[in-house]
Amino acid sequence: MNEKEKQRIEKEAKAMLEKFAKALDKVELKEIKAERDGESYRKEGLGEESEEDFRKRMFENAPHKDDNCIIAEKVKW
Repeated sequence: MNEKEKQRIEKEAKAMLEKFAKALDKVELKEIKAERDGESYRKEGLGEESEEDFRKRMFENAPHKDDNCIIAEKVKW
């Protein structure tokens, strides 16, 4: 890729970003206030109410599993 091509791409990218920024200016956001309970943002429950297939989906998405456990590393990131 030559210098002229790089400049053209850079100019196009800048134009796209400016167009996107202008579109974002038109977006109106509603302020959502979370109900606070002590130090948390939500009330903790017993965890009894969940989607029926939640466990199945979690295990399908987990890269490493062992029987009924999802294997995860601590502090990898």
